Parts: sequence; structure tokens; C-alpha cells
Amino acid sequence: GMLTMDRAWDRDDADNAHPPDNRLLLPKKAHRITFHSRHALPSEEHCDGSSIVGNNNKNKNKKYNKKNNQKFNPLYAGRAAESVLSRMLANSHRPDSYAFASVLNSYQRIPNGRLDAALAADAVVRGMESLHLHGKIDEPPDVFHYTMVCACWSRSGHGAVAGERCSEILSHMTERAQGGFERVKPNIRTFNAVIDSHAYNGRVAEAEDMLLSMVDNYESSAARSMDGIEDDQLPVRPDSFSFNTVIQQWARARTPEGGRRAERILDRMLEFHHNGNADVRPDERSFAYIIYHFTKGAGRMAPDAPDRALKLLRRMIRMFRQGYKELLPAYDNRTNPIFAFTSVIDAHSVLRRPDAGMVGDELLDAMTKLGDSVDALKPNTYACLSVLYGWSSCGSVDAGERATELLRKMEEDMADVAARTWNCEEEEEETSRMRTTQRCYILAQTAWARSPSERKAEGALEVLEMMEANYAIGNMDAKPTVQAYSMVRSVLNLFP
Repeated sequence: GMLTMDRAWDRDDADNAHPPDNRLLLPKKAHRITFHSRHALPSEEHCDGSSIVGNNNKNKNKKYNKKNNQKFNPLYAGRAAESVLSRMLANSHRPDSYAFASVLNSYQRIPNGRLDAALAADAVVRGMESLHLHGKIDEPPDVFHYTMVCACWSRSGHGAVAGERCSEILSHMTERAQGGFERVKPNIRTFNAVIDSHAYNGRVAEAEDMLLSMVDNYESSAARSMDGIEDDQLPVRPDSFSFNTVIQQWARARTPEGGRRAERILDRMLEFHHNGNADVRPDERSFAYIIYHFTKGAGRMAPDAPDRALKLLRRMIRMFRQGYKELLPAYDNRTNPIFAFTSVIDAHSVLRRPDAGMVGDELLDAMTKLGDSVDALKPNTYACLSVLYGWSSCGSVDAGERATELLRKMEEDMADVAARTWNCEEEEEETSRMRTTQRCYILAQTAWARSPSERKAEGALEVLEMMEANYAIGNMDAKPTVQAYSMVRSVLNLFP
């Protein structure tokens, strides 16, 4: 039942059915995984890698090379690297730790991860232990080798095994470190890989428990140190990645409770930060994930979801102004901060809340001010559409006037940019970020139509005239539509 190290470079130990103590064993649940353990190593006959994968995987993940119509095996690079190790050992060479790390890196870099890649990486480290035990190599696996195996498991997509296996590896590393292998002592990268393996495989509660245990252990050790009691070994201190991993996965959870759990982790992170861990700081993802949960994710249907999202965004803006510049980075990054603002506005608008327009106006003003230091937050058409949507949904008496005022600002910005372009001798033409579109004018008309104002008919007609004038001067995106004329007619029909 145990997956033995039947590699060409470890056949002497293949008959050892009961490994000695302090050896890394196969995860218990892996016995139920259909996996062919006796792979052939690459040779001249199998240069396409077609026979590297076991028989049970021959119908899975089929990819073909268009040029020669051959199967593409993602594990080929790792298997080929293992074959190099086998040749080194067969020729009485002694591979160093970097050689084994290269093999593990090949498996770790497989896109999207695979279960068989995790099992193969796991087998490589166990084989490395066996080779060192039998004196065939000089160096046993260290913390980096085990950490790479945990990273492979975390992306394996096999939730039933990944988290448990990484926890077993972590315990195994701790035991070996206590047994004299100092270079095996787990570090923060190891703990993060284990947290990651739980969080990304549907075991977010286990990841949270591990994170909070790390926080408690570190703070307890720091408290004892303040009392003059020094621990022999300091516990590993969690970093920003540790917290953000748990926050992200709770926010992505398909349960309304996930957002509240993510908020609690964010609060714990800030508490840990203020308790003397200045470098453990939130970044734009720490807030953006939770805001997304309450505006677009599973928590959006909660009655207080827009309020919670707005509270988080205001807190994020306040902290940015206090010096936490990484919350709204000025450089290009994966998370565009403008979406956090527009999603909060839209969350209020979708529910047609009376404060939707005011919230949009507040956040547009914040974006305008923050845009001086964060270029991505300079208001654009997309942001203005969200604000106009807010005014069209709220039904307040001044909604039409405020929407029309925003339209005028957008047209003024277009005129200013056009004037600068006309006077500029450079060939590259500048375009306005706040260019008006058909939808901008129709939303403003809708704001008038849903407003209890007595000027709604006059206001809707004024917006139509603005639309016609803007189209006349060359804005093709503002071409009047049948809907725009119908909106005016509908509003006029409301009056006798």
C-alpha cells in the first residue's frame, strides 16, 4: 500500500517495505488515489515523454503537439531531470542539494498544478532522504526542498489530501529539526505553503486556525521576552502573505459568513501590526477581496452588505492618507483600485437605495483628490457611469440636477482636452478620460424621470439637447438614440 521509491537511482532501497524512523511516508489518504507509481524514466526511445506517465493517467489531460501530433506530457521536464540524477548516480557521482531542488522546481512550475506532480515531488524528497540515509549523497533535504513539495501539494487541486499532507510534512520537518537536522527547521515560507494548501483546497477554517495559532504563539513568546524569559527557539512570525491568503479565501467562499470571517482576520492583522510588527501591513488586496465579497460575491445579498463595503472602503482611504501607500499603489498592479470604488457605488445603486447618489458623489470626490497621487484613480467614463447610475437609482428630488451637473463636468473635461490637443504640436493625440457616451445621457434622463422634481420634463429635454450638441461637435459615442427621445416623451406624458 505504500508508494515506494522505485526510481532508477534508488532501487537498492526499493525492497525496504518498512522505512526506518524519521522517514517521510506517503499520506494515508493517498492510498485511495489511483496513481501508477512505477514510471519509466525518459530515454532515447521516449523522447516525447509519452511513456513517462503511468497507465492510469493515459486518458487524462491529453494535449497534442500540432506539428508532430504527439501527446504533450507536462511532467516530462521533471521526469527528464530525474533521469539526469539517475545517470549521475549510476556513474558514481553524488548530486548535491541544488540538483534535487532543480527537479522539484520543474514539478512546482507546472501551470495550474497537478496531483501527479505533487506525488512525484513528494517521492523525490523521500528518495533524497533514503539516498542520504544509505550514504549515496552528502546532503539530506533541507527546508527549501520540503517547502517546494508543500507548494506542489497546495496547487494539486486535491482537497482531500493536500492540506493534510502538507501538515504531515510540516510535522515531519519539525521532528527532524529536533533530531539534529537544523537546516530542516520550517520557516515562514513553509508555514505559508501549508496555509496556502489548506486555504486553496476548501479547508479555509483549518488555514485560519493555523494562522491564529502562529499569531498566538509568536505574541506569547514576545510577552515572555518582555518579562525576561527568552525561549530557546522563537516561533515563526506570520507575514502579510499569511493573513492575505486566509482573507482572500474567506472572501471567495460561497457563503455569506465568509466576508465576516475575512473581516475578523483583517482586524487581527491590523492588531498584530500595531503590536510591534510594523512590516506586517495590509495591502490593496487585503481590503479589495472583502469589498468584492460584499459587492459582487456571496455576501452581496445581505441587507447590510453595501454599508459594510462602504465602511471598509472609507477605512482603506483613511489609512492610505495616514501613510499606508501600499493600499492604493501608484504603479500598475493586478488589482485596479478604481473597481473597489465603483463596485461599492453599484452595490448601493442595484438596491435603489436612497443614498446611492450621495455615496457615488462622495466616492467620486475621493477619487478626484486621490488621483493626484494615484493615476489609476483619476475619474474616467467608467467611474462616472457608476455615479450616474447611483443618481438614476436613488429617486431623490435633486437626482436629475446632480446627474446633469456631472454630465457638464464631463463635457468640460472633453473640451479642455480638445483645446490642449489643438494647441499641442506633438503628434500623439490626447483623449479625455471622462468622454461622454450614450449611456451617460440616458442615465441622466432616467435620474430626472425617477425624480419627484417638478422640473423633470424640462430636465430630461435639456439632457437630450446636450446629447445632440455633443454629437454635433464630433463625439460619435454620444449619438442620440431612440431611447433618448422616448425618455423625453415618456416624461412629458406624465403631465396633463
